[in-house]
Amino acid sequence: MKKLAWISFLVLAAGAAPQELKKWQKGKGWGWVWGPQDEDGSLNELTDASRLAALRIAKTGKVYDLGILYDRTSYKWPGHSPGEIMSFRTPEGVKRQGDIPGVIQDNSSRTAWHSCALFMNDNVATQIDGLGHATEGEDDHWYNGFKEKDWGGNWGSRKCDASTIPPIITRGVLIDVAGWKGVDALPSFYMITPMDLEAALKAQGTELKPGDVVLIRTGTLRHWGEAGGDHAV
Repeated sequence: MKKLAWISFLVLAAGAAPQELKKWQKGKGWGWVWGPQDEDGSLNELTDASRLAALRIAKTGKVYDLGILYDRTSYKWPGHSPGEIMSFRTPEGVKRQGDIPGVIQDNSSRTAWHSCALFMNDNVATQIDGLGHATEGEDDHWYNGFKEKDWGGNWGSRKCDASTIPPIITRGVLIDVAGWKGVDALPSFYMITPMDLEAALKAQGTELKPGDVVLIRTGTLRHWGEAGGDHAV
């Protein structure tokens, strides 16, 4: 196996019932809405009622795949480690070595398997950042004021990692910035601004609503080596 397919979360297109979200207030400080120990941010607004409303949006049942194949050619930058997917057990090796007790000794059906070992960065390919991904300040704090000196760990941050993210079922809105610009793909190092997003939304006649998941099309998947071929250009 040389590639790893990632599973995406569910978003639904079309109109949704309006929601009122708690408002951010500049300068109000940490824990201003969901308390000083909160790790999920705006995802707290997803409820049984909002999920049910989102599921009612679907009209055709068409699925848009957000997953991207991950392999050694996948897009990355110097801040991310390279990736490798290698065979750990193979059918021939399992039978040849005979080193797994209770399996090979009585195996008249000659059953075997594939098993892989992965070395990869957690910020490449389809993924969702936890709210502890980006830090600021000399004290390296992140969302809700959690600090590296208090909550950093040998295996990642111990607050606001991706394990706290709930299932995301809500309305999804695609903003086609590349299409609005009239290009196949945005150029390298292009900075997408709020004005770009507003102009693209206006051009495509789309309105954002509270609780939406926003997906931005840049067109750059075509440059993602062989893995980019998983999606039509």
